[in-house]
Amino acid sequence: MAHQVKKLSAKLISNSSSPGNYSDGDGLWLQIAEGGSKSWIFRFTIAGTAREMDWTA
Repeated sequence: MAHQVKKLSAKLISNSSSPGNYSDGDGLWLQIAEGGSKSWIFRFTIAGTAREMDWTA
């Protein structure tokens, strides 16, 4: 059975302004800061070490 991934829609992303982290599935997160700025975070593990990559949307 295929793995289901929760997808954030473009409309939800553009309309969201509440601070917090929102999962898009498979380690991809949308982070909204207190001031309303948005960035993406990709969380993954390499050789047992947790890592993050982030970039501004």
